[in-house]
Amino acid sequence: MRSFTIPGVVLLAVTAVLSGTAHGGSAGSGYDMNRMLFEPHPLANQYGTRWRPATVQPAPVGQVPAPAPQPKARGRATPVKAPAGTRAPAPAGRRTRAPAGGGGIFSEIKLGALAHDMGPFSSQKEDGVDGHVELRFQSPDILKYIGSPYPHIGADLSGSGDTNSVWLGVVWEWELWKKFFAGWSMGGALHDGVTNQGEGQPDEKELGCNPLFRLGINVGWRFDEHHSIDVLMDHISNAKLCDTNEGLENVGVRYGYRF
Repeated sequence: MRSFTIPGVVLLAVTAVLSGTAHGGSAGSGYDMNRMLFEPHPLANQYGTRWRPATVQPAPVGQVPAPAPQPKARGRATPVKAPAGTRAPAPAGRRTRAPAGGGGIFSEIKLGALAHDMGPFSSQKEDGVDGHVELRFQSPDILKYIGSPYPHIGADLSGSGDTNSVWLGVVWEWELWKKFFAGWSMGGALHDGVTNQGEGQPDEKELGCNPLFRLGINVGWRFDEHHSIDVLMDHISNAKLCDTNEGLENVGVRYGYRF
């Protein structure tokens, strides 16, 4: 019994060692469980997985993220034109005047009342009050060589039945200090008075010729671009080209409207 037990124990021990060696060899040649457990998942490098969550780097404090680039427009931009009939605004700080030519070919009209035959360059024979009208035209380009005067026509109509006159010519006018202005005119006049010496009544002017020369001078105040008031003195005579030359002057006030 004892002799059987010792050899049997030895045999069992040898068998166990050989079995362990064979098991280790088979384990080394088979699938390694540790590799399966600790090997990273094939999608571990992709964002959004539970093995490696995606992280967003915050912008530095105080720095505004750069805006996304905008696509560039192709071609050149087309300028927008103002609607027809409108005027572009004037630059700031620049004074502007009312548009010229608002009355077409007409520039200004003046209406007034003049004291008839008031001197001071001729004797006073006639009297009364004249109705006065003057119509000015836009200055044409051809007159720019002599200071761009306004062509004008007008009439002095006697309210007491004395000498009437109608006239035409040109008038220069200059803006003076602030809103003051002054003007000077020259031209010719037709009249219905006495021409021959000795034919007139004592209270009638003997003007000698027809037509006559006409001169005028005025000073005034312009309220704005359209309205004004001025004092006028006009004179008609023949410049001593005829037998008699008494001359005639009218002085008065008139209102002007610029178109």
